[in-house]
Amino acid sequence: MGSVQYKKLKGGKYYYAVYITPNGKQRWERAGNARKSAEALLRRRELEIAEGTYGQEVQDVLFSQFYEDWLCAKTSALKETTIKSMESSFERHILPYFSDKRLSEITPLLIQDWVNQVNSKKNISPATVGKCYRYLRSCLRQAYAWDSIRDNPCKSVVLPRSNHVEFEFLEPEEMRMLLREAEEPYRTQSKQEKQK
Repeated sequence: MGSVQYKKLKGGKYYYAVYITPNGKQRWERAGNARKSAEALLRRRELEIAEGTYGQEVQDVLFSQFYEDWLCAKTSALKETTIKSMESSFERHILPYFSDKRLSEITPLLIQDWVNQVNSKKNISPATVGKCYRYLRSCLRQAYAWDSIRDNPCKSVVLPRSNHVEFEFLEPEEMRMLLREAEEPYRTQSKQEKQK
């Protein structure tokens, strides 16, 4: 048995039909800003599930619309700081590229092109590109789990390599030499040195 839920998002107030798909996943499907629309959608989906016709035709929605539905479902499962990080990453780096694309148009090649474009921007580290990609991948995995796409396009995407900096540390003998030469207050004597 499903339910109708109400959420207030940045784009407005929306009603959702919430139900369990035949594969056992909970699905939040936006119906608009009228409760009656959500109730009608819920009845239709429950009938499709009962008749075994659910998911035979994939609804091809815009990525921006699916993102709002996905984020709405995520808000109860994640910490507020994580949600804010996701929203920021989507608004700055993901939605400008994907918002007007239909889910069916998003392919591995398109995702690779996006990764390359984001990586080529100044002041964006490979770690930030990787974080944005993980958020996008999570969103598209959910689209696949909710039967909104036939296949997950996050396959074989090449991410930029992180530039790990190797630090050089003093060897124990070099450390002792430094401590012998240092003056107070920069020098901290160890217990062993005090005993000598």
